[in-house]
Amino acid sequence: NGRIDIVFDTDRFVYIIELKRDQSPETALRQIEEKGYDKPFLNSGKQIIKLGINFSSATRTVDGWAVA
Repeated sequence: NGRIDIVFDTDRFVYIIELKRDQSPETALRQIEEKGYDKPFLNSGKQIIKLGINFSSATRTVDGWAVA
């Protein structure tokens, strides 16, 4: 139940990105952890970067992001 919103798999890094609307970037990072979105990449030998981004409906912009 649920999928990674965005993943970029490069030569050295895997970027796992979770998007939220009117929540918090920390909520997005927590979802990455709780759902184990990083598990398929753990043995890749690449650095895994997790990014949570929140969009505001009121301002229609990114209003917060967090990296783990």
